[in-house]
Amino acid sequence: MSNAQIGYFICNEAGGRFIGALMVTDGAGIPLEFKYTEPIKPTRIQAILYGGSLERYIKFEVIRAKLVKSLKNRPDIIFIDNSDLSLLGACDGIPVVAIQKARIPPLPEEGMTKRPRENELIVQTQDGIDPIRVIFDEANVNNAGKIETVAIEVGKQMDLVEPLERVAKALDAVLKEGFESG
Repeated sequence: MSNAQIGYFICNEAGGRFIGALMVTDGAGIPLEFKYTEPIKPTRIQAILYGGSLERYIKFEVIRAKLVKSLKNRPDIIFIDNSDLSLLGACDGIPVVAIQKARIPPLPEEGMTKRPRENELIVQTQDGIDPIRVIFDEANVNNAGKIETVAIEVGKQMDLVEPLERVAKALDAVLKEGFESG
């Protein structure tokens, strides 16, 4: 069993409010920790001052940074879905990379990798299933070896993409509870 700890981060915007969640799992996908923020609604003045950078600032600097700093279990890597690549980078020294199922035929062998681009990695985690695509920013190109090692090691034991779905569902539940009780 892998000793790696994996983070899964999601941040959504609905009705002008932003909310984020971060789950850390062990190498088998068992949750070790789950944190989320209360919805954040920027003021009109903040919207004016930050302009087009407001959403990135709230997601990256406010929500993600706050959640990572609050963790007791420090992940080796944080996965995000590929819908918001502006969240790529590093947070508190932890690589933050996008992950998705690659819609290509399986690679010939488990553990095999391809680098279609400098900032992209295709990993065949298990025989006979779709490989995964990992996308990282230029700042994490130097961490590609670590990212590859963790993806291969952990991917042999679990579906690396599925926990993002759990975090998204948990975040939806938090939002629904908040609206129903608030």
